[in-house]
Amino acid sequence: MSRSIVKVADRYLIWSSVVDAPISCGLTLEELREWVREEYGAEGLRRLPLRLEAVETKGTSVTHHDSADDTMWLNRAGKKETRLTKAQIVDFYIRRGGEGDSPMGYVETYDEPESFWTVEMYLGGAAEGSESE
Repeated sequence: MSRSIVKVADRYLIWSSVVDAPISCGLTLEELREWVREEYGAEGLRRLPLRLEAVETKGTSVTHHDSADDTMWLNRAGKKETRLTKAQIVDFYIRRGGEGDSPMGYVETYDEPESFWTVEMYLGGAAEGSESE
């Protein structure tokens, strides 16, 4: 399975490393099982317990990550593929269920080193440099 599972705010997100963002909204455990069954069938369900063991232990099914934050911080989950803070991800993908427009996140300019996205910015709430629309 190429997609990861992360657990945040007592919900599960299917995380895509292709788009660097959730491809599901916050799922309950039963909704996650149903999603895996529909997407991967019986083989996916056979592998799910091992993946969930990692998720419940460290927050992510990515073997080389130590936490859900390791998986999510370098994201493109916002409007126009901008980077969202953890609080914005929880608000939009879990509390609001992905309803409405995704929030505009941090816009990196790439021409100034101080404009680069950091883990601290991801963890710190509303990021400087974010735009509201």
